[in-house]
Amino acid sequence: TSTVAGAAAEGGQGCGALTGWLEVILVILRKELPEASEGKEPLGQPTTVEERNAWPWWKLKKWSLQLLVRWFHRYGMPKYAADEDKPFAEAFSKVWAPALLEPIMTMLALRSQGRFCTDRCVQLSLTFMESSIQIGSTYKLLKPHMHFVMANVVFPLLCLTDDDLELFDTDPHEFVRKGSDFMEEFNDPVMAAKNLLEGIMKHRKKDNLPAFLDFLTNELNKYLATDDASKDYRTKDGCMHAIGCLNEILKESKKYKSQLEPLLMGHFVPEFTSQHGFLRARAAWSIQWFADIQFTNFEHVTMLVQHMMQALRDPCLPVQIEAANGLGALINVDGTEACFLPVLPELLNEYFRIMSEIGADNVIKALDTIIEKFGEEIVPHATLLVQKLCESFIQYATSQGNGEDEEDDELSIAADQCLDAIQTVISAVCHGDGSKAAIAPMLTAMEPPLLQVLSVILDQSGNYIEHLENGLHILEFVTYFPEQVSGGYIALLPL
Repeated sequence: TSTVAGAAAEGGQGCGALTGWLEVILVILRKELPEASEGKEPLGQPTTVEERNAWPWWKLKKWSLQLLVRWFHRYGMPKYAADEDKPFAEAFSKVWAPALLEPIMTMLALRSQGRFCTDRCVQLSLTFMESSIQIGSTYKLLKPHMHFVMANVVFPLLCLTDDDLELFDTDPHEFVRKGSDFMEEFNDPVMAAKNLLEGIMKHRKKDNLPAFLDFLTNELNKYLATDDASKDYRTKDGCMHAIGCLNEILKESKKYKSQLEPLLMGHFVPEFTSQHGFLRARAAWSIQWFADIQFTNFEHVTMLVQHMMQALRDPCLPVQIEAANGLGALINVDGTEACFLPVLPELLNEYFRIMSEIGADNVIKALDTIIEKFGEEIVPHATLLVQKLCESFIQYATSQGNGEDEEDDELSIAADQCLDAIQTVISAVCHGDGSKAAIAPMLTAMEPPLLQVLSVILDQSGNYIEHLENGLHILEFVTYFPEQVSGGYIALLPL
């Protein structure tokens, strides 16, 4: 594909050559791929997902879509194309993109018909669609089918799959890791569905937002009216997921922002007590997106705080993680200080317990927010906080392998967040109302764990060089504020 795509870089002649390739790609995309049991050409489609992904026909479709996505990005909007490419760009946007849309829509409809389509083909098709909604020639064709796209293509991808639920139950650590893995998102059809949803609302909101919200509302009301034995819990999760994805648009809308509080209390909050862990996790996840709405009843805020505090101690790790993330947003709501201050020590302990179990950088970031919010109140706990954060840093930093693993990247980010939080704690101590006489003993008590962290960062091997800047910031704090610099810190930087 790089050779074919490279033809586009040759200017007008290369673009002319692409016309022939587009004809071939159109044939490939229109080619139906029957199941092996149907006995139709092409024969022999495998039955396992892994083998299907490697089957030449699906790979042909994948590579074709990959080229189209790249070309649409370059030629789909003629006004942004290079002058020598404008004639081809005009043809691509007005002739080829509309012609290609039909087989791509057919491919996206396969799953709703109970047929197979690879995740990669779905992801690339959705990316093509995201570009298509921006130009008139393709959106004109899409417009009559937008309800199908939203309800039968995008929405099902926002619902958890059987594999997701199995992973949630059997390997919650991996479930959490996958949910925060930015590298996986590049080829993830779920992320492509979110991007398409965002693109639709950005470019074609007037046509599609009311209808999609009506669809979600009908599903939520249907769920409420159904007895527990017959409820479709995954559809409820998908509705909450979709509404969470639309949070910015809904909060900015004069029409919808006043409806968010009753929506939250009527449809989201009850799931904090659901028998299904994935719904409790989704309820906690939702709070980070809607904590900043204008509440008319502060008792609702208090209720959210109570539910989120309980979720921190939920038996399911993903629920704990989402609660820890969400509390970082909820704690910034005016008036919640009175809810958190009486339980601040317990809150900090819960965060450290979660951090000892999994290196989630968002959790540490939320802890940093709490420390910053309650700077003065944190000071009495500062020594213990620094000790725990240092222990977490050592755990994350020294657990990394050769640095080429995705998990290593996540641990490295989590380790860096620990250093950020350490700086926040020390800053609260040094810039607080305490006298130098009161600050000095605390800095002295922090010295042993800090020396251990700084010794790791400044190790001559250079294995932890990515943490050097944060390490030097900490060293700056502990050498600037005391009246006398400790010999332990001086020894870290031999002349």
